[in-house]
Parts: sequence; C-alpha cells; structure tokens
Amino acid sequence: MKKRASFFWLLILLLTSCAPSFQADQGRVVDRGTGIGGTGIGGTGILAGTEGENLGLIGRITGFGSIFVNGVEVEYNQATKVSLAGAPAGVGDLALGQVVEVLARNEQGRVTGSDIRIRYEVAGPVGAIDEKSGTIKVLGQSVIIGTGTIRGKGAAGLPSPGSVVRVSGFRAGDGLIFASRLEMGKKEDSALLVGRVDSITGVRAVVAGVPVKLNNSPAETPRPGDIIRISGRLRGKTLVAGNWQVDSRVPFNGRVDRFIIEAVPVLVRNGGQVYLAGMPFPVADPDKIAAANPARNSRLVRLAGTFNRHGVFQAVRVFMAPALVPAPRSQPPGFRPGIRPRPAPMMPRPGERQPPTMPRFPAGRHFPGRF
Repeated sequence: MKKRASFFWLLILLLTSCAPSFQADQGRVVDRGTGIGGTGIGGTGILAGTEGENLGLIGRITGFGSIFVNGVEVEYNQATKVSLAGAPAGVGDLALGQVVEVLARNEQGRVTGSDIRIRYEVAGPVGAIDEKSGTIKVLGQSVIIGTGTIRGKGAAGLPSPGSVVRVSGFRAGDGLIFASRLEMGKKEDSALLVGRVDSITGVRAVVAGVPVKLNNSPAETPRPGDIIRISGRLRGKTLVAGNWQVDSRVPFNGRVDRFIIEAVPVLVRNGGQVYLAGMPFPVADPDKIAAANPARNSRLVRLAGTFNRHGVFQAVRVFMAPALVPAPRSQPPGFRPGIRPRPAPMMPRPGERQPPTMPRFPAGRHFPGRF
C-alpha cells in the first residue's frame, strides 16, 4: 500500500509540473504557462533581450501585487494613466481577467507601466442564452462563458435575458468571443462594441454583424476590415454611436520596440493579407502562428515580436498561454456553466487517510479556422 501511495503522489507531482495552468494563491492567480519556441514564459523568457525597450502588452490580468499581464510583472503607481473603455479610470478599477493594453518600459529588470487601457470586447443587454453550451448573445455577439471565466460581483451563473453585462475576452476567427471576465452592468450604461468593419456606406456601417450609425466624424474614416471601437446606445437593432475610434494598424501608434500579445491563434484573410482574429494588423509569418494551434481549438497563445517598416507584425517567439476552458456542449449532472471547480489540495489534511480527488475540467470547444 505504501508503494502504491508513493507512486500515486509521484504521478500527481509529475502531471501538475508539466501542465500549463492557473495556480490559486490566496485569491491571487499566478501565471505558470509553458514556453514553445522560446526560453519559457514570464520575466526571463518572453522578456529576453528587451532591456531598455518600450513594451506594448495586450492580454489578461492574471495576478496582482503589481499586475501580471502575459507572464510579465508590470509595476504601476498613482501616476500611471488608466482608462476604462476610453473613459478616465484609476488603478482601483483593475481586476483579474480583464483584457488590458499596457504601454510600459523595461529598465534594470523592472517593467513599469505608463498607460493602462482596460478593454471590453462587448457590453450591453443579454439576448438569447444557451445553457447547454454556456453561450450568451450580447449585441448579437456569441459569448462563451467558460470554466476559466472570472466573475465580477453579482455575475454568478449565466446572466438572464435583458440583464446588462460587460465582457472582457478574445475573439476567434468565426466571431466567437471567449470571455475571460464577466461583469454586471446597469441599464443606463453605454453599449460597447469592438469589432471588424464588414461594410460601410456613408454614416451607415455593419460591424461584427451589427448595424451601426456613425453620428460624429473623427479624422479617420473606417474602411472594411478595420477594427473599430464604438460606444453608444441601442435603437432597435441599430447601435447609434456616440463615440467611435478606428484602431491604429500599428498598436500604440508605433511607440513600442517590442510587442507581446495574447490571442486565439486563428487567422483571417482580408485584402490579400493575413490577420490575427480581432487584431488590426497583418502578420508576416502565419504558418508559425497556425502551428501553435494544430487542434484549432480555444487555446490561447502569446506572441512576442516586432513590426517591420510596412506595419506587419513579425513573431519572434510563440508561447502557450493558460487556457480559457469553455463550457462543454453537454454538461455532466450537477455542472453549473461558467463556474470553475475549486482545485483540491495537493496534500491530505491532518487525519485524512484518503488522497484528495483531482478536479475535472470539461473538454474545450473546437471550431474551424477561417481564411
């Protein structure tokens, strides 16, 4: 019996040391991903060769103390500029699971953020819900609430139709949004949408399948294929924009030396160039990115690279990121969509004879890439 028990615990230690995961630590989520084609994730691998450089980060907040984004610890203080969906905010508005865009600098082994932008992929009233797949509709967008989705206050379970939600997450090639964080909103909140322009005629556009009326006139006119951010009000099925902005084709307006992004590695073709789903820039090496997603599932990757003089992103390193595990198509008895199982302790409590059972996570949802 002792030999069997020893073998059991050795097997558990080997499995947990190899699998990319989130590690819970007194309410803080510590990112422990696995490096592929690099020297590992985190401050030593993904930051290799960036001393003295300006960094641009887009990804989830996975830890606090400072904030951890894409495995990088980013320090901030009260002087750090913070905005939320384009409006002024503060460091107190930062939360686990939010997708943020961070302008930072790496000096003497410390990464310090000067500008942090909290990004919602979509916000508005909930339409249809599908409890079997854990999917909700928000402004016509299909949002998957998975076991890896972090919930804000009052966001337990699936939201009811008509309730207002704010979604942080990542788009796939077919328009699905994998939610990294779900928050409840208020009826008076503005509707928000980040998406690719499908078509435009005058002030009328279709963005991610949603009819949009663009009332004001920023300096840049959107074109089909552009990524646009819209804040406005719903009038029937039309989103009437109060404010809107076209994403720069080179993030952070070219102010960074190195760019580190977290994304679903699904590629879309537009105008003869290949783009990452949900991103405004073309990529130079789509085969390297596609190779990180051989199963074409919801696995996230982190890409570290630079932009060439033509504004095309060239990935230097590709890393696996901790997964957002979506809810299964059919749930086992007693499964609650969007609720992540609590990890069992790795060692038995004093007086316990039976080893703890390991948590079981549902299989990921697969979808085809699109070119």
